[in-house]
Amino acid sequence: MDEFDEINKLGEPYKKRAIPYDEYFGEMELTEEQKEERISFSEETEDFIKFILALILAMTDYNAIDEDYLTETLTTSYLGVIGAYTGIDEYLETYAAEFSKDFIGTTLENIEDVWYLSDDRAMFDAENEANTILNYKEYVMAIASGYTQKEWRTFRDSRVRKTHRKLDGKTIGIKSLFEVGKTFMRFPKDTKMAQTHPEELIGCRCTIHYIR
Repeated sequence: MDEFDEINKLGEPYKKRAIPYDEYFGEMELTEEQKEERISFSEETEDFIKFILALILAMTDYNAIDEDYLTETLTTSYLGVIGAYTGIDEYLETYAAEFSKDFIGTTLENIEDVWYLSDDRAMFDAENEANTILNYKEYVMAIASGYTQKEWRTFRDSRVRKTHRKLDGKTIGIKSLFEVGKTFMRFPKDTKMAQTHPEELIGCRCTIHYIR
């Protein structure tokens, strides 16, 4: 449980964790088009997360929590946003379902903690999800466009975690895996194998440069 949403438990209670979208994505080594896309994705994701949190509050007031309905509603909403930015494949369908299940479960388990129902949490999750989904989109597009290699790039400041700093500038085959700490990734924030290692996912600003 909590594999995807465990990142929300990292950090001090009640401490603001989200970073304004223009600042967060503005720091990353992305094109202006990519930054704008991630900001837009984050804003749409934040909106439906806030709706779900409001729905949870309403259900709580009436003592009528329906976890299955909440999970299904969140999954449908999330796939709607994802589908506006990229094609939905089996990986994304599975990811959206698992994210939704873990998000709802974690929220209900921490219903007494005000942060889990806050706007800050909605924004924090939204910016993380933008990187997760759009990094995957760019990976799929790079393969389809005939790119053969990829280079991991960090932001090269004191906030970059040691396990990611070791990968800065490392180039491997496009379908090969980066060894990131105790897990492996195809690209930064790839949850396929790293979902049990949130310490490698939370707030990651690393990017990939694709090479033909």
